[in-house]
Amino acid sequence: MSVAFPDQEQEEIPSKHPVNVMLHDRRTFGQRAADNFTNAFGTWTYIIIQSVIITCWMLINAIGIIYQWDAYPFILLNLAFSAQASYAAPLILMASNRSAQRDRLTLEHDAEETDAILNIQDTQLELLKAIKAETALLQTLLNPQQK
Repeated sequence: MSVAFPDQEQEEIPSKHPVNVMLHDRRTFGQRAADNFTNAFGTWTYIIIQSVIITCWMLINAIGIIYQWDAYPFILLNLAFSAQASYAAPLILMASNRSAQRDRLTLEHDAEETDAILNIQDTQLELLKAIKAETALLQTLLNPQQK
């Protein structure tokens, strides 16, 4: 049985936003691995599968139907959890750092776009004032008796 995790088997479409180009399209192998790890291990599918595996492990070893390779205190299972945590924590932190970097770069990009829009708006206001002044001048030239 195949388990589908998010972002698997999806066609890669080039990004248009400059932040996505820098942080998604140009990712290194390690960055892609950290992102895929957190995408896969942060799902209900993973939690359910891991819970089933742990329950089966404990039942098989507690009841003793088959050879008990890890008796009651489940030391081997505990060792597996420790190994999993020792790899999971740094990968999650790397993905978290990348997320913070993406947020910071997105905010900087948005601020640049906002500044550009404000500059355009200021230019438009100046042009509207000039048009208003020219219109008023034309009205006084065309209708000298009205004021």
